[in-house]
Amino acid sequence: KIENKGCEIMKKITKIKLGLASVGLAGTACLGSYAYGQFNADAQRLKELEASNKAQAEYIEQLKAQNIKYEKFVTQVSNETELILFTEEGITNTVIENGSNFLTHTETEFAIEYRVKLGIKTSAISYYIGEEGINVVINRDSIEVNSLEVLNKNILITSGKLFGKYMTQDEKIAAEKLICDKAKEEVLKDNSNIDMAINGFSEYMNGLAKIMDVDINIIIH
Repeated sequence: KIENKGCEIMKKITKIKLGLASVGLAGTACLGSYAYGQFNADAQRLKELEASNKAQAEYIEQLKAQNIKYEKFVTQVSNETELILFTEEGITNTVIENGSNFLTHTETEFAIEYRVKLGIKTSAISYYIGEEGINVVINRDSIEVNSLEVLNKNILITSGKLFGKYMTQDEKIAAEKLICDKAKEEVLKDNSNIDMAINGFSEYMNGLAKIMDVDINIIIH
């Protein structure tokens, strides 16, 4: 009986050892499964990181290419000293008075027909990179008269008093300059002319941007 009990005890001990061995094997299997899953997750993250880095590198290359195009765009515009934006034709007149009293007072009325061109110096244009391309910035006050051509001129009325004198040739030249300055001032004071010039600026810039394949945003102050 004692021997039988001893055998039973040994059997129980053997079962316990086998049970522990089974637990150890199961734990090893779980650990292996966890390590394999972790490896796959790390591999996936590495793949995503590589893809992200590749996309970022491609974006940087695109940005470099865009910057080169922007640089060419700005250079193309800057090659011109001034852009002609709008041409207007009109007539203006003014009266030139000479003499200090009713005996010597003389009035001469001049009229000129002119063609004036409005433009902007390219040095007055600013650029900076925005979220959607390049911002092109100008100020309305930067629009100026590029040239004024006198198409026709007339002396309409000459009213001279008894001791009044008629205008000399030099005085007529000076009067013509005065009238031209007046015409320039009138053209610039007309907001509709400035609006037309700005429209011309926008059309020119957008057309050039389309040709050079760049995105621009025109800002007027």
